[in-house]
Amino acid sequence: MNRPPSVRSSGGLEDKPRPGPPAVAGRSMAGNPGAPSIVCCAYVDQVRAEQAAQALRIWARAQRGLRAAPVAVVARKLSGGSTYEPLRIVRPRRGLVVGLLIGLVLFGLPAAGAAGLVGWAFGSIVFGLFGLIGVVSGNQVGTMVVGLSLLLALLAVIIVGGFGLVIGAAIGALVGVIDSLARGFSGSERTRLSSGLAPGAAAVVTRTSVAAAGLVEQELARLGGRPMVLADTSIPREPTDAGTKIAPTT
Repeated sequence: MNRPPSVRSSGGLEDKPRPGPPAVAGRSMAGNPGAPSIVCCAYVDQVRAEQAAQALRIWARAQRGLRAAPVAVVARKLSGGSTYEPLRIVRPRRGLVVGLLIGLVLFGLPAAGAAGLVGWAFGSIVFGLFGLIGVVSGNQVGTMVVGLSLLLALLAVIIVGGFGLVIGAAIGALVGVIDSLARGFSGSERTRLSSGLAPGAAAVVTRTSVAAAGLVEQELARLGGRPMVLADTSIPREPTDAGTKIAPTT
């Protein structure tokens, strides 16, 4: 490094060098290393892509510092259409189905149990009295009590369980929409990914940081993938001053 010019005092003694302006260190990487980046590798078919996606998800869980998530498989059909299968993301359709089941269990089963108990108690009293006065045969009292209990339980499942199905489906679909929008890939991103694939091929795609993108791409390549360059999905990088020359100080 060039030393700043020395200044001599009037007494002939050499003063200490005057410090110049601090030098600006160039960045090791253009842009923000923590910014999100999309990594995508193509595979010959969807089966191999799904296997690689599962392996990448397990590898990413062991390398939590890379934050490679979510992991998804985008495939292009021979007919020209495309499929999108994200891992560990609740999609609206799946959320709706899961919500239906949860709503049925949380609303229908307790209602059925309560209605069956009420039917058994009411039937035992009423049909027991009918049996005593001879309206019905004593051998049929037990069967009629069980039948009444089952009928009331079925009505409770239909009425209350149907209400639970509607609530569960609405909540599940809403959770799926929010999760897909928050963590999944958008429709335009999926379109660009599938358009770069040959018919019958598939790709594993994930989102990670710019600093970790190289490691994730190497892992997908080790799993048999071929890196894809998607200019449209690249993240804009901040301007860098690494190549700017510093003017000499005087």
